[in-house]
Parts: sequence; structure tokens; C-alpha cells
Amino acid sequence: MSHRRGAVALVAAVIAVMLTAVPTAYAEMIAGTFAWNPPPYAPGTHHETSFSDVVAGPAGSFYVVGAYNGMAYAASGIVARVNGTTGAKMWALTTKGPGGGGVFWYEAAKDGGGNVVAVGTASLNRLGLVKYSPSGVLKWSRWLGAPTVGRDVAAGPSSTVYAVGGASRSGRGGDGLLVKYAADGRLLWKSYLSTTRTDMLDVVTVDARGNAYALGERNATRTSNQLALVKVTAAGHVAWTRTIAATGTMFSPVAVLRTSTGAIVVANRSSGGESHALIAKYSTSGTRVWKCIDNERVSEVADAAVLGDGTVVVVGSRFDESAPAEWVGVVSIIGAAGLPVGHASYYEDLGAEGVRTVEFAAVTADSQGRVYVAGTAIHESGDTGEGTAIVLRFPEPLEGQLLPDVRWAYRGASNVYGWSPNEFRALCVAGSGGVYAAGVQSALAEGLSKGLVERLRMPPD
Repeated sequence: MSHRRGAVALVAAVIAVMLTAVPTAYAEMIAGTFAWNPPPYAPGTHHETSFSDVVAGPAGSFYVVGAYNGMAYAASGIVARVNGTTGAKMWALTTKGPGGGGVFWYEAAKDGGGNVVAVGTASLNRLGLVKYSPSGVLKWSRWLGAPTVGRDVAAGPSSTVYAVGGASRSGRGGDGLLVKYAADGRLLWKSYLSTTRTDMLDVVTVDARGNAYALGERNATRTSNQLALVKVTAAGHVAWTRTIAATGTMFSPVAVLRTSTGAIVVANRSSGGESHALIAKYSTSGTRVWKCIDNERVSEVADAAVLGDGTVVVVGSRFDESAPAEWVGVVSIIGAAGLPVGHASYYEDLGAEGVRTVEFAAVTADSQGRVYVAGTAIHESGDTGEGTAIVLRFPEPLEGQLLPDVRWAYRGASNVYGWSPNEFRALCVAGSGGVYAAGVQSALAEGLSKGLVERLRMPPD
């Protein structure tokens, strides 16, 4: 792992603050690196691995999921468990879909027994789920009939498993799908979000009683749809459905965040060629407590997290002609009352070498309310682009600060081949302190990329 020096420019309103991104003293932040690609690489072949999600595992380990795409161009789903202290692989297993077809695992969850469950979609459009024990034993795998797709997974009480996606049923344009499995893999029930047009469920969270909150879209046409939040009880009964709609507006679900009093939904809201963040809070009974349309900050929402005090942190990117880098990473802070209370835009200033555009992809927070944001920075030059995986950390508390103070910024490995940047795509807090950041180390050579996870220790505040 190479360490570079640089500067991160932070712009909020008319305020600009410069700080060193990767001081030499921060080299000890790297507690472990896990970069993996299963078979030996041979020039002229394709061995492309990427990780899409990471979750904390038992005994200081972590699980990571994604896919490996080999010479046959039929991806194998990957699930691995890694020692969180050293970065050493404990086990890594690949899976093919039904009939030997490809599969990509998108999201993961850890259940109460420390097992990991991954969801994805196999070739020929089949929602897939796989569950492994902490020792790497396959507990079960399930493939729903075609055509179905898998989007997200969550663990419920008694190690139950909830997954969302979509299904095409006869005579319908496509329905949102929520399924629940018992700990032993028995299908308990299916629930559908269904209209006469196209519907889909994209993300899900589950409360301590086993109630599922699933966010998706319904009544979709080419020019408009409705944002839909569905609450389904542990027994599979639809408690209520709430929608947000506007003429000529498209909604893209991003996150549904569980709180002690209900759920918060986050989505992109696109209309008239412009896109903004939409955040809304609902009570357990389905009453909308507040709604916020963040017009001035995030134009492409990627992820969101909620803090213990109800503050919502939304991350993504924005096209900003006034900034030296046209695309900037954006953090927007929505207070517990539903009002914007802080925001900042980020790009990397390289001086005479120009700038790096920044795009944020993931956000998480630890038990102290400290916030971590991950993404990629891209330096375009000639016919190649240098992509760099980055992680930032903010202190707590965030609410009330116009410009969040960045305590440290870490930049991982770079590549200078083609236009495939290195990216951090997912984050989770390490149980023993620090964070795990997962993604892809791209274009190491033609046709070669590796799944990448870094564990970062916290430098002193």
C-alpha cells in the first residue's frame, strides 16, 4: 500500500478550509489490508474481483461480499471472512447460480448467531440468498423462481432473514418483493408491492419485533413514479403503505434507516433535469413526521446514516460549475427536526497538477456519533485517469456546524490505467475500533482488478 501526500479542499458556502490529507504520521492507521483475486493472473486474461458490501463479523473479524468475473464472463459470487486485526483471509468461498450461471452478491447482513447472509441476482434473473456459518460452512442457499431480482437483505429476531427485490408475475409489469426466511432457510412468507405498473423494493430494515420497513418505487412510467415505504409485520401482514409523489418526478430509493420511533427514508428526487435529496421521517404508525427536500446540496445521493440523536447524514455528489472540480463530494446534515443544519463539498486540490473530482459512495457512524465517509477521487489527465480510494472522518457532534471539521483523511492505492478508478463502496465500524472500507482496486493490469478492504485505526482526536 502506497501513501501519498495531498490536500483536500473543503468548500461550504463561501468558506474554504485546507488541510493535509495523508500526513506521514497516519501510516500506522493501516491495521490490515485484504486484497483478493482467486485464480493466478495471466496477461491477456480477465480476472476481475470487486467487493460491494462489508459487515462486522464475530471475534473482531469482518465479512465481505461481491463477485469474481473470470475468463468465461460468468461471475461467481464471493463471500469471505477476514481477520480484522491482520487482514489475513480466514476463508473465501465462491458460488455459481443455478445451472452454473453467474451470480453477484450485492449486500450482506450478520444474524444473531454470527452467520453471514448475502443477497444478489443470478443469471436468468433469479433472486439468490446464501448463508454461511462463521467457520465457512454453507448453511443453506435459496434461489427464487425467475424472473426475480435481489436488492437488499436484513437480519431479524431469532436469526430470521428478510430480503427485498422485484418479481414479474403474469399479467403485471413487475412487483416489489419482500421475503422472509427462518433461521434454517425455510420460506415463511412473501409479500408484494403491486400496482398495474412497474414496482420494486430496493432497501429494507427490520426492528426488534420483526417488523420490516421496505422502501421502493411504485407506479413507474418513463417520466414519473412514486416513492413507497411499506411496513410489514413479523407475520407477513402489510401494516401500511405510504407514498410520496409529484407530477413529472422520478424517485430513486437510497436508504431506509430504522429509529426507535419509526423509520427515515432517503431518496433521489429528479424533476426538470435537476436532482435533489429527499429525506422523510415516519412514525411506527405511518404518520409522516417531517419531509425535507435538500435543494442546494446533494444532487446525486449515494448513502445515508442516522445518529443516535436523530441527526441524518446524507452523502453523494454534486455538479458544481463554480468549483475547481466540477464534480464534488457532498455531505449534508439534516437535524432531528428535519431541517438542514450543515453541509460541505469536497474536492482534492493538487496545485499545479489540477484537481481530483470526488464522489462519495458510503457513510457510517460509530457509537460515539463520529461519522465516516468513503468514496473515490479521480484525477483525469490525457487518455488515462488516476483513481484513488479515500476515507474521511468527522468528529461529533455534527448538528449545528456549518462546516464539519475533518479529523483525518486517508487515501488508499491509486491506479493509472484506463478509466477504472479505485473505489471504496461500503463501510462498517470495526468492533475493536476503527472502520473497514471495502471496494475495488482496479486496473492493476489489463483485465485485472482485486477486491480491496482496508481496516483503518483511529488516530487521536
